Amino acid sequence: MSDSLSALHLRLIQLTKPILESLNETNYKPPEGGGGATVKSILYSLLDTVTKTTSSEERNAVKDSTLALALLISSRNSTHDSLSWIPERVSVAAESAFRVIAGEYFAVWKEDLVVELLPETVESPRLGELCKLVIPCALTALDHWSPEVKGQGMVAFIHLAKNVSAAEIGLYEDVILDVCCQNIPSADEIWELVVEMSVLLVICMQRSNSRSSWFERMLNEMLSHLERQPRNKDRRIAWLKFIEPLFNAVGLVLLAHFRRIFPLFFQWMHADDDETVLLVLKRLQAVIKLTWIRNTPYIERLVDELTKLYKEAALRKGRKEIRTNILQILVLLQHNFPVFGRCKGMQFEAAWDKYRDDPNLSSLGPSLSTVHSVTFRLKLTICRWRI
Repeated sequence: MSDSLSALHLRLIQLTKPILESLNETNYKPPEGGGGATVKSILYSLLDTVTKTTSSEERNAVKDSTLALALLISSRNSTHDSLSWIPERVSVAAESAFRVIAGEYFAVWKEDLVVELLPETVESPRLGELCKLVIPCALTALDHWSPEVKGQGMVAFIHLAKNVSAAEIGLYEDVILDVCCQNIPSADEIWELVVEMSVLLVICMQRSNSRSSWFERMLNEMLSHLERQPRNKDRRIAWLKFIEPLFNAVGLVLLAHFRRIFPLFFQWMHADDDETVLLVLKRLQAVIKLTWIRNTPYIERLVDELTKLYKEAALRKGRKEIRTNILQILVLLQHNFPVFGRCKGMQFEAAWDKYRDDPNLSSLGPSLSTVHSVTFRLKLTICRWRI
């Protein structure tokens, strides 16, 4: 296999030689105040791999050259200044070379070259330096009609969000977040990637501004899509799995979205699969901790749905874990009241009183009643004091 790799590397050297010569002859004006390595110098260093001789070096050389060729190809459809200077003849030559290499790679390893190498390439130690090249290429992938190509662009952005700072991708901030929102209605097979990518990127870029319009737009786009397909198991699980960091980032601003979030939560709490139910219960705990849910009209309905689910759980495989999470939520609700706010603390007691003597909920009683008496008296005293 090492001989095959060496042969592939030599073939790349042959194919990229005229491309390097064309790049060298192409006029290029670096952006003012850019500093550091230029786009042209980075492309040149990725393609110039003649000195790579060891097996590991040759593999890295193949990855680097593949990335450079992909970037040169993407320049034909890119509107970004960082790639607009590349002549079409260079892009055409890069596409021809890429097709040859991709064919030879598949003939030996029976794997798609882009699928195999792109995720690894974007983990390069020089990732921050390569952002100005990787981002236009990934954006071009996200604009493609094919879910597979879109998916690779999403994989690249997920790696970027995890491994670079907001400053390194800030130049493309609005473009990236806009593309994220546009891709939310993507095909089922890449929905999980869409959600993970969008959440990671908006947090990376907007973490310091919980009231950012991007949080608002992204959450609304996702909720609209989920409202249209509430019974789509894969989509709801993916969203519930990755959305909590966004909840944490917006904090109390979540209150503005309760009218859309809670109807979905109430429906999903009774889904057929335990995974959905447990994820909803975990996200509910996060929402309660982040917001003063006691100052909303959802408390009574939530207690109703939780008690109903507690009974339903008797027939579920994950009943123990489900019931443990329900109890944790009820305890949170019992404690989570604004001591010096409006006297809404009575809401939980009023909602829970309907079920206090239900024999099917007898196991919940001791855990809640241990603090009920003291809590109730404290709330009553505060309310009278305020009056």
